[in-house]
Amino acid sequence: MEKGKLNAPASDPRNSPLKEGRLPFLDGLRGLAAVWVIADHSLYFTNSDIKFVNRGDIAVDLFMIMSGFLMAYHYYSRKDKEPWGEPRTWFKFYVRRSFRIAPLYYVLLAVFMLLGPMTDQWRNEIARHYAFVPKDSVRYLDHSFQNILMHVSFLFGMFKDYVTRTTMPDWSISLEMQFYFAFPFLMLIFRRYYFVIAIVVLYAVSYKINAFLYHDGYQKPSVLPMSLHFFMMGMLLAFFSRFRADRLKAATALVLAFGLAWLTQERFVVALVLLITLLLNPNSIGRPVRCVAHMLGSRFSTWLADMSYSAYLLHLGVMIPITYLCSHWDAYHQMPGCLRFLMVFVLTMIATYSLSSVLFEYIEKNGIL
Repeated sequence: MEKGKLNAPASDPRNSPLKEGRLPFLDGLRGLAAVWVIADHSLYFTNSDIKFVNRGDIAVDLFMIMSGFLMAYHYYSRKDKEPWGEPRTWFKFYVRRSFRIAPLYYVLLAVFMLLGPMTDQWRNEIARHYAFVPKDSVRYLDHSFQNILMHVSFLFGMFKDYVTRTTMPDWSISLEMQFYFAFPFLMLIFRRYYFVIAIVVLYAVSYKINAFLYHDGYQKPSVLPMSLHFFMMGMLLAFFSRFRADRLKAATALVLAFGLAWLTQERFVVALVLLITLLLNPNSIGRPVRCVAHMLGSRFSTWLADMSYSAYLLHLGVMIPITYLCSHWDAYHQMPGCLRFLMVFVLTMIATYSLSSVLFEYIEKNGIL
């Protein structure tokens, strides 16, 4: 094995403490991340504030870390059956990821565009009661051909004028699709070159692009270089898991993952990387970690994970009318902020996950290849 290149055999059972296929603890993390985003938006729409809960941005970071992990992990799990040196493997990868994301997204895109005028009215009414909630009618009323084309093609995240032009918080979906497109090329770079150098160079380049784009007015990190370091954290954790037989390489991948997390200057991101690292080794750490891994891999957690994509796309379209209806109740405005939050959050959760169950059964399942 050539030092520094990611070409260790995936068939060696020592290379991974995990079984092939689904990773149960990641199901729980994905499901909780979606709930976290919904809770954060509930705080926003009810003029409430609860520390930690109000950091829904960290939940989106967690989605990106898990996505990077899963893509890299399954890259090695499938490489014997689907050799990446063959063009058809790339084609299968792109088709598989497109069918996972696009069908549900297109359905909800059409629904929310049709409901745009009503959503705008509801949003205006909420803004009348809570002037601190900014109103952006363009987000709900832009039915132009350009806006539709940008969203159907998933390119909207790359253009600052189209990043938030639907009811859905879908900027991260465009970002995800950009990562899927780049992923085979990233793995090609990591396999052909010393991966430490590749990570450092990619981070340095993306850091410069990130600074330029923020200066240029991008309010969301919706262009891949602005968020590439989160995806790379997940990929490095997958390398750590898959190449356990080579201790030096595994340790290097882990150090780089923590290094990227530390560079974000977010202690929550460092904590997430630490948590995933511990969950990759539940039997060697101790009973508390095994208990957490068991809870995150429970049937309920798996159900939350199955619902997470549709719940993420759907919840704002549900939360806005619920908040609108609540705003017509005088007692609602007299409630403490925490009770307003709890009411909107619980009602949104019930409605969102009820609808998500239907969407998963009849739309999402058909796209999981």
